[in-house]
Amino acid sequence: MAGENLLELARKGVSLGLSIIPPKEDGSKQPDGAWKTYQDRLPTEKELSRWFPPSRQGIGIVTGAISGNIEALDFDLWDIYEAFLKRGDEIGLGLLLRRIRDGYEEQTPRGAHLLWRCEKIAGNTRLAADASGQKALIETRGEGGFCIVAPSGGSVHQSGKSYLVRQGSWATIPTITPEERAALFALAQSFDQSPPRTEYIPK
Repeated sequence: MAGENLLELARKGVSLGLSIIPPKEDGSKQPDGAWKTYQDRLPTEKELSRWFPPSRQGIGIVTGAISGNIEALDFDLWDIYEAFLKRGDEIGLGLLLRRIRDGYEEQTPRGAHLLWRCEKIAGNTRLAADASGQKALIETRGEGGFCIVAPSGGSVHQSGKSYLVRQGSWATIPTITPEERAALFALAQSFDQSPPRTEYIPK
């Protein structure tokens, strides 16, 4: 992807069946403008040309069925991602994780993204939170979701840092089975630090 401007990259993404839209450039990590329609159809060339002038700093994918059942596993912190890979290798998921990483692995300003396709996906799902239970450590972007991707940078993220592809490309995003997806979800959930819920027992 290096050396390509965002309009060319957006065109390539749509040619691969991805619903490509821009993010806001205010650090909110939200889509720029009304975007529900792009959960049901791919953008047109005219729309891409309007959205991605030379000044545009970010690009994103509408996840879910519209983009070929793409789902993103989003790690808020890089050290959590590294621990996830290490634990995955220890429990026998190393080969699966290597296949996914070879297909598409991305470093975000603070953490990481892994992208895959699966016949079974769901909406955005929080899989692990911090000790307060308020901050997501690992979550998905699935049906009805949106994921900022490389080479976004500048004011797209509050840190000003860039998203970087470490391995793979949009053309090599792998397909995994529902069983493999379930194993990855269980691994992610093992990092949950949120306090146990107390059951309310009426008097």
